[in-house]
Amino acid sequence: MEPLFNLPTRLPVTAWSGHIPFLFTLFGLMRPTTYVELGVHNGASFIAAATAARTFDIDCQLYGIDSWEGDAHAGHYDGDAVYADLKRHIDANFSSTVLMRSFFDDARQEFRSGSIDLLHIDGLHTYDAVSHDFATWLPAMKPDGVILFHDIAVYERGFGVHRLWGELKEIFTTIEFPHSFGLGVVFLNPDQPRIRPLLEIADHKTAWRDYQELLSLLGGVVEERMGYFTLMETKNDLEGRLRELEHECLARQSTLAEAVHSRNVLAQQVHDMSRLVAELETELSHRRLALEAVMTSRSWRLTAPLRRVRGG
Repeated sequence: MEPLFNLPTRLPVTAWSGHIPFLFTLFGLMRPTTYVELGVHNGASFIAAATAARTFDIDCQLYGIDSWEGDAHAGHYDGDAVYADLKRHIDANFSSTVLMRSFFDDARQEFRSGSIDLLHIDGLHTYDAVSHDFATWLPAMKPDGVILFHDIAVYERGFGVHRLWGELKEIFTTIEFPHSFGLGVVFLNPDQPRIRPLLEIADHKTAWRDYQELLSLLGGVVEERMGYFTLMETKNDLEGRLRELEHECLARQSTLAEAVHSRNVLAQQVHDMSRLVAELETELSHRRLALEAVMTSRSWRLTAPLRRVRGG
């Protein structure tokens, strides 16, 4: 139950959010060493897978493969911008992850046979395309691997995953979740001990229906929960910025107080200098008056011949 309540580090716009709780559960049970996703787009399921691997401390190499050119079902979009934004988040938050900008068939040669634990097929959803993806990548799966198919419950706009899914259920051990456009899960080896707890629930009709309803309920509030935590992160960021501004304000107040003190000291020094200048000017005036008094006195005039003799 615990893995059902985990959340990814980020949730881009997606139709896949309802299956994120199950993806965490599947990672917790399987502990895959290699995860491959065909059709990444905004990266919601890939980010969730990377978060799950980190949450459960799984030594897992994750590969997200997409051309980022869009298609008839995903729509056509600015692939360069979407890819760059996703890559920044992935590189900043996760190691052991690789985004491969490639067509699925071209990327297939990079994986040896029997090397993939968990494969998520979510590319072009026509019957021919998804059948081709399944047939092409099945040899790359480990004997006890698991394959996920999204949109098994979509019956319009040329979607054909439901048709392939009907065929696969006749061949393999499978479980499915009808909510969020449907998720199909193929178990190549139903006797694999790690996934037996899940299949034991599926063996009991009432328990399985309850489990599907629980997954639908929890999947339906993933976006709301992510929104709450996003708001909390924003709130914490704003509170942190407010504290920084308060410290900055205190520092500026201290600087201002020092400046005011320096201004007051300087003003006092200017005042003292002005007073000193005034005193000197007064003293100089007195001395000029005294000198003029001497030079206009009778004795100064009488002794003028004597001063000239001495000067001569």
